[in-house]
Amino acid sequence: MKQILKYIGVFIITLLTLIILQHLAISIPNKYIEKNMIETVKYYEGQENHELLLELENSPKYLNKSLIIDNYTDCLTLNMLWNTDTTEVNKWKQQVLMPYYYNGYGTMSENLKETVVNNKLPNTEYSRYWHGSMIYLKPLLVFFNIKQIKIINCIIIILLTIYLLKLIYKKSKKLFMSFIIGLLSIGYFVIPFCFEYYFAFLIMLISSIITMKILKKDDKYFFYLMIISGILICFMDFLTCETITLVIPLLLKLYFDKKKTTKEKFIFIIKSCLCWGLSYAITFASKWIISALVIGAKSFINTWNKAKIRIYEIPIIDAEMAIPKILLTTISILFPFNIIKDPVIIPIVTLLFVIWFYVFSLSKKTKAKYSLLLLICLIPLARLTILFAHTAGHYFFDYRALLPIAIVASLIIITGIKKEIKNLKKGKRDEK
Repeated sequence: MKQILKYIGVFIITLLTLIILQHLAISIPNKYIEKNMIETVKYYEGQENHELLLELENSPKYLNKSLIIDNYTDCLTLNMLWNTDTTEVNKWKQQVLMPYYYNGYGTMSENLKETVVNNKLPNTEYSRYWHGSMIYLKPLLVFFNIKQIKIINCIIIILLTIYLLKLIYKKSKKLFMSFIIGLLSIGYFVIPFCFEYYFAFLIMLISSIITMKILKKDDKYFFYLMIISGILICFMDFLTCETITLVIPLLLKLYFDKKKTTKEKFIFIIKSCLCWGLSYAITFASKWIISALVIGAKSFINTWNKAKIRIYEIPIIDAEMAIPKILLTTISILFPFNIIKDPVIIPIVTLLFVIWFYVFSLSKKTKAKYSLLLLICLIPLARLTILFAHTAGHYFFDYRALLPIAIVASLIIITGIKKEIKNLKKGKRDEK
């Protein structure tokens, strides 16, 4: 009971800290960021809601999908960031409402220009998310424009990734190789150039580095980390690939844990998922409850109606038949599948290879270890399936939730090939 109270304490302190930091950030007067916001408007001017980071002639459509930058959401975030300081309304209420200007047509970059340059006041709100990215973005906009901030993002991501890979390499070269393959498969180089993608991976990298540092410590420290991670990703993320902040640190913890039995590891997985999942869910629910109190029940129902369409209501007659197609399409965006003109069958062939190596090449002990890794890989698949409408509409960033699957599949294939080569060499020695 005492330990549970500590977990609750960590949750409350973390959430309150984030709310206060967000309030301080949005309280920065617009006059301090006006110059850089105008430069930011010029940066996005003429850009469509969704554009390719790289223009590749005659490239396969699935490869193009993996290179999409979501300017719509980035400009929407900047729109809200600007408009929390454009009225005399109480700042706490602004923090809940997250108002922005939208004229009902055109690109979001055009709407951003209208409100920043032409002083159009907010006419709608986006209260259903916390939009915690403002904690990061608004203070930086005091000193930098959006192009410079993206360069900063690149530097941070590169340094954190190199450090994490270095920690993994010291302990396992196989996992190191698998991790690199996984990162390549999700178009990792695209992430720093889009704020919507950035924060999930920033949190994942930091929590994974901490996991590597506390491998030998008591499990309670990892549970603390999962609570904080669950809150952070809910607070900062726009519903992209949030499960990587749970599954990647958990994958590292399980892979390097040599003391627990299979049963103990299974229980550990359940506890970790509860810590992260409850933290995420309660953080989300708390915003919705606060929003309902601030904007009223009737307005809140309208907000919910907008949200549920984006989450699970899509005009598909036979949703059950659509889900396998949605999942297969999402998997097909992974590299190297996406460089093939019609790659839908390739993931199935790859799956058969993974099954082959798992069944016939791995030792009993390795199978037991990898089985648990495969088990936690069901988490992102479950997320993509349950929120199938969101996946159908946002496959171009949702597919990055498959990072753990790419890592574990690579790990099984590398381990299997290594074992087969070893057996082959042994067979040749026996013949001699």
